[in-house]
Amino acid sequence: MTNGNAVKSRFCASEKGGIPWFAFLDAQGAVVATSDGPKGNVGFPAEPDEIDHFVAMLRKGARRITPEQLAGVEGGLREFAARIKAARRG
Repeated sequence: MTNGNAVKSRFCASEKGGIPWFAFLDAQGAVVATSDGPKGNVGFPAEPDEIDHFVAMLRKGARRITPEQLAGVEGGLREFAARIKAARRG
């Protein structure tokens, strides 16, 4: 990725994590929220705490998202996470 390391060093607070890693920026380029959750990078959120962190990021950084849209994203992630867990058991 062109300039990937420069972007990471500017915005990523930790060397831990993985891919995908992302940050929400404001109009001035300041970090509003990152995918660095309490237990590390949430990447593609599939655990309850990861989904909680991702939803909090959206609340903080996606100012134009409606409550209905936010509920749809959260519901979709939780449904997908449940299917993953069920597939692992079965």
